[in-house]
Amino acid sequence: MSRRSCASLGLGDRLVAPAGGPAWVVGPEREYPMPAAGWLGIPTASFAPDVVRALGVKGALRAAVERWIPREPVEPDAMLGEVARRRLGDAAVDRLIAPVTRGIFSRPVDELRVDAAAAGLAAEISELGLTRAAARRRAKAPAGSAVLGLVGEWRD
Repeated sequence: MSRRSCASLGLGDRLVAPAGGPAWVVGPEREYPMPAAGWLGIPTASFAPDVVRALGVKGALRAAVERWIPREPVEPDAMLGEVARRRLGDAAVDRLIAPVTRGIFSRPVDELRVDAAAAGLAAEISELGLTRAAARRRAKAPAGSAVLGLVGEWRD
């Protein structure tokens, strides 16, 4: 629901931003906070301590190489998982992107089309590469900027 819809229902003064702090990925073998510098789980600062914690040194190094991989055309109906694995490696996809996309879209990253994840993303990846496209999107919409909650009591 949008801010405007909430206001029209008389709920505009009850909107609140989420509490600070990162979301966490919790699995059977490990747990770690989602990195602060990222968009849709795509790390935009590969050697940030929280990215290294999530991916390990080898995974972070593999993700960092993405900026030097030659750009290639990405079709809007390409699967995000396939594109991200090719550009960032398995660790980034499995440990960061997959949990986020599963939570947002309720589907596996390998079954999510690039432009279904974000309109126009395929063209941006083709032009900039995945990491830079994510950084551009992150700058336009910082983490949590589209997420608000409502304060108050709920009754059935």
